Amino acid sequence: MTAVINQHLATKIENPYQFYVDATLNTVLNTEELEYYNQINNCFASCFVAAKQKNEEMAMQQLKEGNRLLRKASPEVSTWVSVFCMPYISYYYYKIQDYELAIRESETIIYHTLGLEKTGHEYLFFCRIQQEQNLGRIHWANGAIRESIKLYAKCVLDIHAKSTCWTTNQVIGDVPVIVLAKNTEYLFFIQVLTEMLNRIIQRYYQEKSLTTSWLRIFFKPLSSLNFDHLVDTDPIYKSFPDFIKVFEQFIAGNDTSFLALSNDFLDHPQYDDDMKKVIGRYLHYFKYI
Repeated sequence: MTAVINQHLATKIENPYQFYVDATLNTVLNTEELEYYNQINNCFASCFVAAKQKNEEMAMQQLKEGNRLLRKASPEVSTWVSVFCMPYISYYYYKIQDYELAIRESETIIYHTLGLEKTGHEYLFFCRIQQEQNLGRIHWANGAIRESIKLYAKCVLDIHAKSTCWTTNQVIGDVPVIVLAKNTEYLFFIQVLTEMLNRIIQRYYQEKSLTTSWLRIFFKPLSSLNFDHLVDTDPIYKSFPDFIKVFEQFIAGNDTSFLALSNDFLDHPQYDDDMKKVIGRYLHYFKYI
């Protein structure tokens, strides 16, 4: 397995999640089924876009049409709609602040995803992580801050735990799924870490006194994570323990160490720009610069 990863990781796949979705659908659905799936997907995607644009009438119209088509779909089409298209609908309910329905949709997606994982679609672990992260967003919007933070931390812990036990030997679209998984793993680590920290700092002016305690809740379960097995595969993974160390020093109030580690991270030519921007925001908001 390690040899396969090392052989292929040199070529980074820009959007591995979408690559997997497209390749999977082209494999499991015939031409007619794929066409019908795309009709449903287009409706739900349009609902998502309309919700973002606050066009409630269009969003509802597209939701109703997508649901109408879904009721007539074959079981095979319905299965893949339930994991790849329904996230649009969870977002729709989130956007109109119907948090109960948003949670229900995300939990239903997680349920269907777990079933497919057990039948060999191991990569769908990331679909499940997306929805756990989405539950974190919903709880944040609903004012359940501590619950949200714990869900984001759980996502990081789950990604890390999964990184040690991938078993898939599947190849899809001429790419080993393990290679897609390792590319996605790196991106998801960054997404979850940076989104949570950005959410916390965005509340700085309203909740300045709580910022450090929220960070402590988030980083406490992450402090013991060991990334050596990932660094051995790709040295860029060293950015994660280094990133965690930066914020551990901030939480502890060790200004000198926080500044030194922050500068080292910001100066590293290979470390991720989004992670660097987060550190920069904390340096700015807390007047270190």
